Amino acid sequence: GNGEFSLLAGANYQTEIIRNIDMILGVEGYASNQWDYKAISQMYAEFKWGPVSLILGKRNIDFLNARNQQIPYMDFRNIRPFPYFSFGFYDYTNIPFLKGFLQFKATFVQGILNGDRDPIGVDKPLYHFKSLYAKTGNFPLQLFIGMNQGVIFGGTMQNGTKIPVDFYNTYLINASEKVGAVLPGEGENKPGEHLGFVDMGAILDLKKVYFDFTFQNIFTDYSGFIQSDDHNLIFNLQLKGRHPISSLNYEYGYTV
Repeated sequence: GNGEFSLLAGANYQTEIIRNIDMILGVEGYASNQWDYKAISQMYAEFKWGPVSLILGKRNIDFLNARNQQIPYMDFRNIRPFPYFSFGFYDYTNIPFLKGFLQFKATFVQGILNGDRDPIGVDKPLYHFKSLYAKTGNFPLQLFIGMNQGVIFGGTMQNGTKIPVDFYNTYLINASEKVGAVLPGEGENKPGEHLGFVDMGAILDLKKVYFDFTFQNIFTDYSGFIQSDDHNLIFNLQLKGRHPISSLNYEYGYTV
């Protein structure tokens, strides 16, 4: 058969542009002789001030990187990131004056899905994502609660009709008369295709054992926010040191 040669290469540059504010520039591209295909997979500028980051461009980043288990419903690690604007505290950050006993993280993302897709369906729709989490600290047992929401909206349909964009109601998961004028169902339902979850749980990290438990309440356009009957349970147990069995994972999902 025919051999394939693939190349992935990139570079980044970091410098302090103002006191305590760093700028990170990055670029990455890949090519394959088998597909005769090449593309710029990442090209971005990131500005960091302590725990706060602002990102412009295409960067391969997992916005749920502070979670302790793999989330099956949302995963942003894609070989072809989409161009976006993002602002947030991507890792848990201490709330001032609480001495580490309470931490939070939050993310806001707005971008456009500009990749080639076949069949197209809706061309170049917009994408929005946001998250907010709080977690206790300074104790072996840590409790957390938070939410994520992602939505695909807008774009151009195959017949050339442009779907109206209502940022306010889309962000707040409300019905939109503006979008409903073109897509009647969106006047009663939420505009766009929503997927998210509210989740809560506990983390226990001791000298010889690690355990975490998560309960997720999954919601879409039709299930409503928080009132959804779709649930997911995740258990994770790890024994530290050398053992015949060092970890146990269990996940149970229920949908209606």
